[in-house]
Amino acid sequence: RAIEQAVINAPQFIANNDYGRVENLIRDAISVSLNRDLGIEYFADPLSRLEAQSLVPLRTPTMWTEFDMLLNGGIGRKEILLFSANSGGGKSITLANLAVNMLQQGLNVLYITLELAENLVAQRFDTMFTGIPSVTWQQNYKEIASSLTAIAPNMGKMTIKHMPTGTNANQIRAYLKEFELKSGYLPDLLIVDYLDIMGANEKVSADNISEKDKRATEQLRDILFDYNMYGATASQ
Repeated sequence: RAIEQAVINAPQFIANNDYGRVENLIRDAISVSLNRDLGIEYFADPLSRLEAQSLVPLRTPTMWTEFDMLLNGGIGRKEILLFSANSGGGKSITLANLAVNMLQQGLNVLYITLELAENLVAQRFDTMFTGIPSVTWQQNYKEIASSLTAIAPNMGKMTIKHMPTGTNANQIRAYLKEFELKSGYLPDLLIVDYLDIMGANEKVSADNISEKDKRATEQLRDILFDYNMYGATASQ
């Protein structure tokens, strides 16, 4: 019945080119029959609940000591970190450093770039891992490749994916489904570089930037919750 109602309501949104709302209608309708998780029965067997939680670290350190102290030990799954700075203030570099720190702990990273090309982002990581400046990579590419090959067994996996400006959470969800099918795993950390040029699932007036960013942030966090991932992005 929920799917039937979603189909009935869809044409009005299609007429306004609001396809994000249609996707949400269908997804919400499907979840009515698929949701079997009714939550935690708090007083039922608290010992088993706490023992299960004790086996999995609640937070993972970012490896920035002072930052981790402020975050009570690091970042948690299903949470989103939002770094804010002016243009040129180092937002992308900070996100890349976070990726490196998580990779060094054996965690897998998906780095979605909405601005730079994949190769440019990869070259930034080449420099970070090897110390060889990107301006001299052509003279040193064999050394870079050799260094990366040597450290790879001690690192998590990382995929760098460019998606168009305006990409929304529904499109990232679709990519994650394809990623899991082809890779056989899901990333531990999702980085979106960066929030300001991400779109919302619903059609939002171009004049209402704060509402667009609010919705995009909430919808991105929902992905982290559904996939049990860490998340990070940035905004001016």
